[in-house]
Amino acid sequence: MLKLSGSKLQLDGFKCEKGMVATQEIDLSPFQGQTVRVYLDNNLKLVVNPMYDCYWHLCEMELPHPQADTIIDEESGEEIRFEPKPLDLDKIDIRHFDLPKEA
Repeated sequence: MLKLSGSKLQLDGFKCEKGMVATQEIDLSPFQGQTVRVYLDNNLKLVVNPMYDCYWHLCEMELPHPQADTIIDEESGEEIRFEPKPLDLDKIDIRHFDLPKEA
């Protein structure tokens, strides 16, 4: 039901007591370096770290801090930063939570 693809978490659609949950995905890149809790809200939409009551807690994970290639300029000794590396969800542990029995 939950799949990882690059930096995105994908949820397959399914039917539950609240109705039909659409297939959805959410990009987790903005949450790098944080504990991320993914919920299905009362409107059956994926939300990350909500500040309100939701229908179901789907999963949680610790995302790594953003990574970037860096080098040191030999003349000035200054650090030069390159493009950030994309978030790789293949190397993180995800704690899944079962859906309600009626799902």
